[in-house]
Amino acid sequence: MTLFKLLFWGFLALMVVQSSVQLTLSFNGSQHLLKAQLQQQAQQRAALLYQALQPALQARDYQAIQAELQRQVEQQRFHHLGLRLPQHRLEATASEPRQSLPRWFQLMVAFDFSKTEQSFPQATLVWQPSTDAAAAFLWRQTLQWLLAQFLLVVAGMLLWLLLLKGVLRPLQLAERQAKGLHRHRYLRQRHVPYIREVASLVRAMNQMVDNSEAQFKQQLARLERLRKRTLHDEVTGLGNHRLYLQQLEQALNDREYQTGVVLRLHLTGLDQVVLRAGVGAEQGLLQKIAEQLQQWALQLPYGKAYRVATAEFALLFAGVTSADVAALEQPVRQRLSVLLRQAGGQRLLLAGCDYRHQQPLQQLQQRLEQAFSEALACTGVSVFQLLSPASTAAELASQPQQLQRILATPPKLLLQAAQRSDGSVLHHELLARFSDGQRWFNPAPVLALVMRQQCQQQLDLWVLEQVLARQSQWPSRLSCNLTAESVLDPLMAGRLQRLLAPHWRRLQLEIPERALQLDLDGCQRFIDKLSSHGAQLWLDNVTPVSMALLNRHGLAGIKLDPSYTKMLIQAHDHDDLLELMVATAHSRGMQVIAQQVEQPQLAQRLWQLGVDGVQGFAVATPEAFADGESSQS
Repeated sequence: MTLFKLLFWGFLALMVVQSSVQLTLSFNGSQHLLKAQLQQQAQQRAALLYQALQPALQARDYQAIQAELQRQVEQQRFHHLGLRLPQHRLEATASEPRQSLPRWFQLMVAFDFSKTEQSFPQATLVWQPSTDAAAAFLWRQTLQWLLAQFLLVVAGMLLWLLLLKGVLRPLQLAERQAKGLHRHRYLRQRHVPYIREVASLVRAMNQMVDNSEAQFKQQLARLERLRKRTLHDEVTGLGNHRLYLQQLEQALNDREYQTGVVLRLHLTGLDQVVLRAGVGAEQGLLQKIAEQLQQWALQLPYGKAYRVATAEFALLFAGVTSADVAALEQPVRQRLSVLLRQAGGQRLLLAGCDYRHQQPLQQLQQRLEQAFSEALACTGVSVFQLLSPASTAAELASQPQQLQRILATPPKLLLQAAQRSDGSVLHHELLARFSDGQRWFNPAPVLALVMRQQCQQQLDLWVLEQVLARQSQWPSRLSCNLTAESVLDPLMAGRLQRLLAPHWRRLQLEIPERALQLDLDGCQRFIDKLSSHGAQLWLDNVTPVSMALLNRHGLAGIKLDPSYTKMLIQAHDHDDLLELMVATAHSRGMQVIAQQVEQPQLAQRLWQLGVDGVQGFAVATPEAFADGESSQS
């Protein structure tokens, strides 16, 4: 029970008791007073009646006496009248009360009068007062008292409600502030109440909110400084050469991405930009180029951009083919060439090659160097060289038919558990494998394919329909991934709500970090709409870049980018960065899961750093959705 309800019902009970006591005292006092008045009035009327009957008594006109007695009773002056003479006895008694009073009121009224004998010289008069008029008067008086007490109670409750609103509203806001601190939503009370004790509470809560928000901002600033000092370029904000080599090696050994493409962008003439306009112009040019490359990387599911040298950038597209990259490079290269020449630069060389799973890193670097050498030998201010691009046109032409075959073939659905350190399961993530009727594909190449055909929403809804068809086989908590385009589609949130509304207690959705980078406001609208209906939403593949975006509300947890967690095995100097990422998420009330963890020692280290759950072959292999059989797909 809330304090408001306790005080409201307590005051109402007090008002009812007080009114009941007052009504009872008034009723009993009035009843006793009326009884005394009736007794005295009846005695006086009896004496006057006897005097009026003297002529009839002397004439012995007993009929006139009887008529007078009856008239007195009918006029409700007496309930009973009797006249005792030596030889005659006359009586008149009222049959029934004439007043139609409520039964409960008649039971409450206690006008108990016994018959009174009053002796006179010639006769004895026996009388009993009539209570009908008195009871009717007392009934009217009681109704007035009830109405007055009701109005008094209503007026008192209204004043009490106004007082409670003024006193308890700051307390309710303080409760919201406390819950907000638990969820790391910083709310402040703008108006300080006049009551001293409540005002002190409001000031203390506002101070706690300010301190919590300042602490979170300090964590973000520390995380940003640590990120720039270790893995990211200070000028452009892109990953540096060290991060590029680490993530490239991880991509080559990642079974999730069977293929990929690596590009190398080289700018010539930057020294002329410095001589012409200074170092500031060079840095501005590099930042604009980095922005264009970042936008290009976001156009494909798992694209990443890096600055690996003073005048050199790299792009890594995991899970895609050279056809997907070649279809998008020309407009980007044209914009980059225009920026370079406007700043005073000379040439732009873009070279790359594809790679396959478990290809040696040295062999890939040799192929990349070969592509760059061929690009360097070409003439022109903007050159693009991609090894083995002959099949690009044929691949692009066959993609629509291949996508139709994939969407016509039921996918293979797997489940992989995310476990706590004690072995309990946080949830199971859905892993889908797709087939075109000839071979099976991991999600990465299929996502690149649907992105090329612009049917991401169709893919997401198709997978969700397959999942809903197997509802009876769901685990206690199931997590499904969405594409960034579905998240940013203004109509998709409503469609998902209609489709999944009965299942929010067991189903949660994962939003890719790429959606935040594409449209932060659109992603927040999606989160707000679904979380308001009870949906739990997680942010997937989180990197230090997006940690500053976690001040938005509505997320239940985050899943770390595997490239950062795997660095704990390769380089222990990233412990502080990962630990700070976990602490920052926890300070926002979010859970943290590390995914694609394959080494048991890495899982133990992640749990020591505060990660809530670990997902990967180190703790649990994927299981078939239907029968739970272990699968190595």
